[in-house]
Parts: sequence; C-alpha cells; structure tokens
Amino acid sequence: MNILRFARLAVPAAALAVAACQPAATTAPPLAGAKIGGPFTLVNQDGRTVTDRDFAGKYRIMYFGYTYCPDVCPTDAAAIGKGVALLAKSDPDLAKRIVPIFVSVDPERDTPKVLKSFVSAFSPQMVGLTGTPAQIAAVSQTYGVFAGKGEAQPGGGYLVNHSRATYLMSPDGKPLALLPSDKGPQALEDEDTGEVVPTNVACRLLNRRTGFCSDYKHRRAYVPECVRLTAGNVRDIDWLPSTCAYRLRAAGEPLRDWHYLISGDRETVHIAGISVRGWTVSEDDVGDLENHIVDREL
Repeated sequence: MNILRFARLAVPAAALAVAACQPAATTAPPLAGAKIGGPFTLVNQDGRTVTDRDFAGKYRIMYFGYTYCPDVCPTDAAAIGKGVALLAKSDPDLAKRIVPIFVSVDPERDTPKVLKSFVSAFSPQMVGLTGTPAQIAAVSQTYGVFAGKGEAQPGGGYLVNHSRATYLMSPDGKPLALLPSDKGPQALEDEDTGEVVPTNVACRLLNRRTGFCSDYKHRRAYVPECVRLTAGNVRDIDWLPSTCAYRLRAAGEPLRDWHYLISGDRETVHIAGISVRGWTVSEDDVGDLENHIVDREL
C-alpha cells in the first residue's frame, strides 16, 4: 500500500507517465505493478459494442462518472477535455495517441444517446461508454472504482456515490499514473519537474498510530491506486523508502534490528523513529502536497 504521498515537481502529468513507458525511461511509472484495469465489453456513445482491444496502441485516460452528476463529473470531464486540447497544441503527435474515455457508473440513465450529448460537449476525442449494470459493475471492479446509488432526491432522481480517480493507461492497458483532473486542465498538461520528494502526508486508510491499514480488505474502493508489493515489482518502484522490508529483501540485504521479525516487538519500529507515528497527517486533512514537503530521508 502507498502509505505516504510523494509530490512530483515540474513535469507534465500525462507526459511524465507516457515518457516513463518509453524505452529510454529510467524510472517506473507511478502506478507500476498496480492491479488496475483489464478486459471489458461495453457500448459506446454511438451504440456500438466495443472492448478494451479497440483502444490497443493508444494511451487511455479512464474516468468513471455519470452524466446526471451536478458538479464533480462535468467539471472533471471539462478539465480532461481541455487538458487534451492543450496537449494537442504543445505536442500534437502525442495527443493523437491519447483517448479520453468517460465510463458511466449510472447505466440506468446513461444511454448511448445521453452519453453522446455529454462527451461531445467536452472533447471531440472523448469516448463515452455504458452497458448493462452487470457490465458496469465488472469494469468498475477491475479499475478499483466504487459506485452506488444514493438516496432519492426531492422532485425525483437520485445521485450516484462513486470514487473519483482519473487513470492514465498505457497502450497495452497497463496503469501508468493518476492524473490530477481535479486541479484543472493545466495540471493535466503541465505540472512542474518530475523530481519525487517526500511529504508528511499519509494514506487516508493508514492508522498513523499502529502503522497498519485500517481497511485492507476494501482498500481499493477508497484508494484505487493502492499498490500491492511483490517480488516482481518491488525493484521497479522508485519511491519506496530505503528502510522498506520488501526493498531490502529484494536487494538481498538484512532487515533492520528494529523490524518486528527481528525484534519480536511491534513497538521497536516506533521507538526507532522509523514509522509514520507522530509526524504524519492524513491526506483527508491536507490541500496541496507541495505545502507538506519534508526534509526527511525515507
């Protein structure tokens, strides 16, 4: 699990992740190894059945929302559309290789006709996808997206509660990065340098006293970008702390004396000052990550 948040300074968010997938890249994409994405069969805004294979060879910006959303979804869709338009001006060849995709989490109301009217308002490149409730539930689960119908609203209708995430997927359907669509179009096209620096911001599910995930079983519903460390991906994730047990073992190095498996005491990591206890804050309580950068070796 990504228990600490890192701030990436100065590089286009989309271009950063795209560049990270090129042969010359020296660092892994931010979501390398995350089990996000997979096969799907849905219906586009023209009523045609499409699958994930129809987008092979293209970078995909995947967003889950619904057209009847009163605020967040149209705001994010507008940011994505404008971000792609900005990229088309600065790097038209790259922009041609990107497909923004809006997947409805409200298939009962979001028919192809409704979706066509919605996505066409934000970008001529944007694809709208819908399907049966079972198909939408399946693709949502594949992308770690939570969605559920809310209470009925006065005058009829209902809201849909859903997680908010914008994924950049590689041409072969692998997750590359989360894009900051909530920061506006410029953030999608041009952030700041690419350098990764530590912050004192911890994952919303992290119990900052014990250091354990507070809801590991359902973590993907709340933290879709959560990465499961394995022997196969641990060497490729550049932001892991130098004290990470997975990283140490992958490098053939011994665990530190304060590690529970060595000391037999779960408090030794806290006593040694290595844990998140005492100096971190929850991501739910912060704003801009750049205001929480710390001068601390991790």
